[in-house]
Amino acid sequence: MQIGKFQRCKDAKLKGKFVVFEGPHASGKTVQARMLCEHLQNTGVDAHYTKEPYSDDLIPLISKYSKGDLIHSPVLMHLLAADRYIHVSDIISWIQRGMFVICDRYVLSSLVYQQMQGIPLNIVKETNSFAINPDLMFFVNVPLKERLARVKRTHKEPPTFFLRDDKLVEEQELYQRLTNSWDEGRCGKIAIINGHEDINKVHRTVVNLVLDKLT
Repeated sequence: MQIGKFQRCKDAKLKGKFVVFEGPHASGKTVQARMLCEHLQNTGVDAHYTKEPYSDDLIPLISKYSKGDLIHSPVLMHLLAADRYIHVSDIISWIQRGMFVICDRYVLSSLVYQQMQGIPLNIVKETNSFAINPDLMFFVNVPLKERLARVKRTHKEPPTFFLRDDKLVEEQELYQRLTNSWDEGRCGKIAIINGHEDINKVHRTVVNLVLDKLT
């Protein structure tokens, strides 16, 4: 791991950056986002971890409309967009203060999950058109078979809508389609990483990609 290079560049080139971690359920993205934040902080970078949903006021409503008969309502899409609007305002403030912002889930999650609700992609994009682009988005890719096994190990209760086997398959397909057609010129840089590897190996890959793409 190129710690020395990190320390030499941290005061200038890593200031005011916005990095997003995306991935389907049980991909390990949250672990990698937190590990990167801790690593940056340990090397003296003013790094901040955040996640979506974000607003304590809206999270209970988002949870309510993510379950049962309400799942096919467009209300969830608008609640998530409202939550993101509040979040983006804070993200911009953090960036302007020179912080390295690491976000767990962002717009790509909405493009996937609202399509799974039956909402057309163009409507989801338009609803989230206010969102700023990240400087770099990591997509943590894990084979479907492994993800299904992880979900079964960690969720013993009856699955909610998004954790049903058929929905996990659909989730994988939508993420694959959207990342394959990702336009870096319009949406920001993307790095697809193998989340099936050892956690520490994935972390080293993430650190080196931050150096390669943002410094």
